[in-house]
Amino acid sequence: MEKVRLGLVGCGGFMRHRLHQMLAVPEVNVVAMAEPDPKQTAETKAKYPELSGVAEYSGIDPLVDARVCDAVMLVTPHKGHRHEVVRSFDAGLHVLVEKPLACSVEDAHACLDARDRSGRVGAVSYQRHGFAEIQWLRGVLQGGEYGPILMINSMLSQDWKNFTQGTWRQDPDLSQGGMLNDSGSHIVDVVLWTTGLRPVSVTCMADNRGTPVDIDTVTTVRFDGGAMASVCVMGHACKWHERHVIALEGAMVSWTDGVVELTPRGGEPQAMGDWPAATTPDANFIGAVLGRDPVLAPFECGMDVVRITRACYESAERGGAPVSI
Repeated sequence: MEKVRLGLVGCGGFMRHRLHQMLAVPEVNVVAMAEPDPKQTAETKAKYPELSGVAEYSGIDPLVDARVCDAVMLVTPHKGHRHEVVRSFDAGLHVLVEKPLACSVEDAHACLDARDRSGRVGAVSYQRHGFAEIQWLRGVLQGGEYGPILMINSMLSQDWKNFTQGTWRQDPDLSQGGMLNDSGSHIVDVVLWTTGLRPVSVTCMADNRGTPVDIDTVTTVRFDGGAMASVCVMGHACKWHERHVIALEGAMVSWTDGVVELTPRGGEPQAMGDWPAATTPDANFIGAVLGRDPVLAPFECGMDVVRITRACYESAERGGAPVSI
């Protein structure tokens, strides 16, 4: 079986949280770990003893210069993504990057350009693209059977303020934004990817809840063609909750904490279920590197999210004034 030699870049808490998914992919051989804090690398190796003999590097540049990898998995503070992505592609490596892809539209373009120059695989870790129910939702919304999309209401709530306290995620320089730019990136991506709509303007109000970054945001989006969306990101909530409700001309579809329902106009609600197991971003990335799978969350999806997120921040800074995209 062919193996992909993988380098891990950023070996802190979130890498430890999600690394089990990558290590479950049989074609992966982790050969390098890049992390400026040796204590973080030690903790990661302690949690995953199978990595005990893996070579360590102080950052992306020495890892790339060692030329021991075929691909890298980037789980690092947002500010560094552009350099890490471009440096990796320029060295001929495939790249899986945590959200957000980049911290500005200019940086996102640089990432896409580097991917295209290299001819290598680039993917963003938007795991919902691998959910069968989200893929089904995308098919319904773009299939035309129920007519055009009229309105979308999406919400994500979690206790992000407290569980990121004291970390780089609440350092504006390193994170380049709060929950909207972090966890909220996922639901912005769901709205854009499932509907296929093109946003033309946004308004956004934000509250930092006494922190240096945004915790709660309420965004309205107007799309080309007239559809509208409301996107609420709540980072000081007592529980995790996610929902997407989409009204089409001929039906209403909802995804609420994994439960899917479709109600045709004039008909009864239909519970949709029996979904196959999800595909992880890690398995999809390795499959794409080996040439057997299409990339489920390509860099273009990351670009779309960056474009709307930065417009939201501009609107919030202007007191909720509309911003064209």
